[in-house]
Amino acid sequence: MINLLPIENKILVKKEYLKRLVLVFGFFSLITAAIAVLLLVFLLFLVDKEKNDYEEYFTLQQKHLSFLNEEEVVSFVNEINSKVKFFEENGKKEKKASEIIKIITETKTKGILINYFSLSVGLPAQAGKISFNGTAKTRNELLSFVESLKKEQVFKKVDSPISNFLKESNVKFNVSIDLYEE
Repeated sequence: MINLLPIENKILVKKEYLKRLVLVFGFFSLITAAIAVLLLVFLLFLVDKEKNDYEEYFTLQQKHLSFLNEEEVVSFVNEINSKVKFFEENGKKEKKASEIIKIITETKTKGILINYFSLSVGLPAQAGKISFNGTAKTRNELLSFVESLKKEQVFKKVDSPISNFLKESNVKFNVSIDLYEE
């Protein structure tokens, strides 16, 4: 398309285009800034409300603790100590369980696939038990896996039924392990 306008009019059209472009950019910038300010005011309101809620909770807790007498404080501390002791004991069990799982996974070879795994760690007076089943590529791989599990000091008894060793390849197996008492 041929532009037949004189040069003075072309300059005026470009100036008018730039004015409109600046006006539109300024309008959108103003709207964006207004939205940002509204969001910040809303967030400030939420944070202030949360702060007030925590201050109320803190003052209520202080009042509650100031009304407790010595016997209540002692019973409260004893209750907390018993809960801490419970969590410490369970933390030791979790650590032991993860160590047992690590031993089994490090002992197994690539030819052994574990499909199901069950671990029950008993109470301090009882021993735990592990049961798992899966598939082994060959009987020899399964046999070496079971023998290496029997050599581990952590396990009290490793039981693998004779039916696990009937097939030569693609052997489906079940293994149960008794753990020592804690």
